[in-house]
Amino acid sequence: MDSDIRLKIEKKIRDVYQLPTLPATYARLRKVMTNPKTSAQDVSRIIEADQALATKVLKIVNSAFYSFPQKVSTIAHAAVILGFNEIRNIAFSASVVNLFGDKSQGNLFEYEAFWKHALAVGVCSRVIAKVVGTSLIRNPEEAFMAGLIHDIGKITQDQFMHDDYVPVLELCRDQKMSLRDAEEKLLEFDHQHVGSYLAENWNLPNILTAPISFHNMPGAQKHDSNVYPMICTVHVADALVRALDIGSGGDPYVPAINSDCWNCLGLKKSHVEVIMNDTAIATDELSGIGLP
Repeated sequence: MDSDIRLKIEKKIRDVYQLPTLPATYARLRKVMTNPKTSAQDVSRIIEADQALATKVLKIVNSAFYSFPQKVSTIAHAAVILGFNEIRNIAFSASVVNLFGDKSQGNLFEYEAFWKHALAVGVCSRVIAKVVGTSLIRNPEEAFMAGLIHDIGKITQDQFMHDDYVPVLELCRDQKMSLRDAEEKLLEFDHQHVGSYLAENWNLPNILTAPISFHNMPGAQKHDSNVYPMICTVHVADALVRALDIGSGGDPYVPAINSDCWNCLGLKKSHVEVIMNDTAIATDELSGIGLP
């Protein structure tokens, strides 16, 4: 992130606002999972300490999204079947949704539509990851998480920079301007910068921070083969979900897909219908069980 932009964000936050802290359950999970002796029971105890979260994780694991042949009745069983990293990612995703929740203050930021869009981008990113294979995207569940939180800077601004963000939303509406352009015009930084700042403060891995920071400008990280495919995945997913008109990314515009991203992922036109169909079905499924 440009140092001048970072200073502007830091000054804004330092003078007026306090950003949210990393979800406590995820912080504990990340710490315990650095220990090679950690067991499925260790993981399950941390998640089950938050009963609401544990219930949501089990609903997700037992949804058609995963399509296990038998019901998974415990977090420990889920951790064995899916692996510790996947369970951690699911718990993080559910925790982030709970952390921000629906705290709409009656303004132009539509929380339900925002989370529906975010969920669909997460789903679509996972579908794309499965299509392109592990040679490019190592973990489809990471792709889901990256997609889900790609616009976290928007909701952070609405909740924690509310008085400054209302004029941005009004400008976007009144001038038929993209939300990102309105942010840059009035704030001199955009949701990618704020989301990146939050992700860095949460010490999230670069594979998640990079898509937050560059999903609207993927070419800026084309040189970094470690994160570029994930950035491209979220970039393409965002455009396809906007084309599907699922939820709202804050404005009605469908961005053009960066051709380099398309080529990086090796996608073909024949993939598009399958990806979009699977995204719509899975988003409805997950929405039905409360995520978000």
